[in-house]
Amino acid sequence: LEFRRVLFRSKQEELKYFASKQVWRAVPRPRAPGMKVIGTRWVCCNKGDSINPDVRCRLVCQEMKRYETDEFFAATPPIETMRLLVSMAAESEDLVMSLVDISRAYFNANIGREVYVEMPPEAGMPKGTVGRLIKCMYGTRDAAQGWESTYCAALLRLGFSRGAANPCLFTHKSRNVRLCAHGDDFLSVAKLVDVRWFEAALLKEFEGKIKGNLQKPDDEFRVLNRIIRRTAAGYEMEGDQRHSEIIVRDLGLTTESKALSVPGRKLTKAELDGEPESLSPEDHSDYRARVARCNFMSSDRFDIAYTVKELCRRMSKPDAGDQAALKRLGRYLLDKPRVIIYFPWQEAELITVMTDSDWAGCPRTRKSTSGGLVMRGRHLIKHWCATQATVALSSGEAELISLVRGASEGLGVQSLLRDLGVQSRVTILTDASAAIEIGRAHV
Repeated sequence: LEFRRVLFRSKQEELKYFASKQVWRAVPRPRAPGMKVIGTRWVCCNKGDSINPDVRCRLVCQEMKRYETDEFFAATPPIETMRLLVSMAAESEDLVMSLVDISRAYFNANIGREVYVEMPPEAGMPKGTVGRLIKCMYGTRDAAQGWESTYCAALLRLGFSRGAANPCLFTHKSRNVRLCAHGDDFLSVAKLVDVRWFEAALLKEFEGKIKGNLQKPDDEFRVLNRIIRRTAAGYEMEGDQRHSEIIVRDLGLTTESKALSVPGRKLTKAELDGEPESLSPEDHSDYRARVARCNFMSSDRFDIAYTVKELCRRMSKPDAGDQAALKRLGRYLLDKPRVIIYFPWQEAELITVMTDSDWAGCPRTRKSTSGGLVMRGRHLIKHWCATQATVALSSGEAELISLVRGASEGLGVQSLLRDLGVQSRVTILTDASAAIEIGRAHV
């Protein structure tokens, strides 16, 4: 009974917020002739427990997304933009990182078309009443695009300039504020007085809260489930460690299980020549779900990138050998559940790209793998590991393909830095001098 009361109060609070933001206007259903009235539903989450419930309710629109055109496209920044901002914050101890979260961001954007939605019974409207949207609701096709246009207009009014390589990056030249917008999260780097100015100006435009400032050692906040922490030696960045814990648990491993120091191994000739043991459809589904989680986690963990890449290649039809390889990765995560990327204090102007390849490393297809890192001074900005699309006929060709990939990644990071008001040169390092000579001949 108490839970039902809390649930009812949470829904009423959501509807009051709708009214305060003027999200819709109630109209009789005949006022929407020939228009499809889109359904709505409640999404409720109890962040407490059964004894002390903390229920959050959100009313969302059930509009189907269609991607035939880019009509409702909204940009998002890549993960390396966050690392670039951390790297720039580590240039001086006078710089501060700030994170501002905008509350229910989509309700700040006006909807640009005629949309009608079903009114929930909790709204207490007469029968036959529908809502014509004035603001974007969660679940409408143009919600993300509308919010992007709204916050961009506000930032431009404040004197920011928008990036060309990625439209989610902004710089304020007079105050030297570097900013990355990811949905409703705004991550910025500047001196404390300029950070305070930006926070006050943004919260004057939109309703939200300051989730944290990194001013002194041991200060930290969580952005996109990644932890950014300031220390006496610089900054640290750590991915969401819950993923490794979930993988270990789902694989049935415990603290008593044997841990491994290497995430993967090469298959033996007997394993390659033998008939693989097939898995059941349920095991196929479990394998794909766990490997998909590993793939997401590998964006923050370069130590498992190659192993996860190989596991992903087998997602269409995994066998018992692939299941064993996944369990080996789980044993590695049991020993090393966390990886912290360090950003020590430095003054860096050069982007260094390191590339390498293994020629015909795949025993099944004889395809090679390209791998590399993009460093800004001593800071890791990006890493990758990918199977080459073609079969390289020599080690020089494999290195050349890897070199070209590294050059494109380095130029991409250079463009992102340019959006943040920083000019940098790019240097590419590879262990194959023959590939360099071939590359020079093609330039």
